[in-house]
Amino acid sequence: IYLDPVLKMEFNKKGNAQYVYIFSLLGILLVVIASINYINLSIADFDTRTREMGVRKVLGARKSHICVQVVFEAIIISCVALILGISILYLLFPLVSAKLDAALHFEMLANKEVLASTGAILALLVLLSAVYPAYRLMLQSPIAELKSNCNYGNNMRVGKILLFIQCAISIVCVCTMLIVGGQLSFVQKTDVGYDRTSVVSLV
Repeated sequence: IYLDPVLKMEFNKKGNAQYVYIFSLLGILLVVIASINYINLSIADFDTRTREMGVRKVLGARKSHICVQVVFEAIIISCVALILGISILYLLFPLVSAKLDAALHFEMLANKEVLASTGAILALLVLLSAVYPAYRLMLQSPIAELKSNCNYGNNMRVGKILLFIQCAISIVCVCTMLIVGGQLSFVQKTDVGYDRTSVVSLV
């Protein structure tokens, strides 16, 4: 009802669904940027550990062991990052609620839909950040790894494509922020010819 079109003779102010869609899209884009950044860093990190993986293979590590190690490390890093993010949000939540809406409560994060979406994003992030390094590390020969001839983190097409997508989304977000900020500043500071605080509504 709050987001439905305004009807005649309504006393309470209603919201606009477009703002919900815009901010939801902005949140999704920010999550995509952070995910791409982490995936690139994860791939680059394993590029510097080729000798370590080569030694492990020479000592008898199987492909499944390498895969499990990569996935396990991705899970630990993602979970630690999630815990730190929630902790920072808990500390800053009073400021956030004061700026946005006093009706917001931290307990809203315990909603089933929020938990399900967070778990899905976490699982997808672990999958994307671990699959490619694990795949390349399993295929690479120990000799090439010990010689550090495998350089799939610097010149690979996947990293360049992800970096291009990240830059494009960042430019869109920055431009959107500047446009919205300019519009809000115009609405708040423009002289409309009357005192905004001294308006009487007659029904």
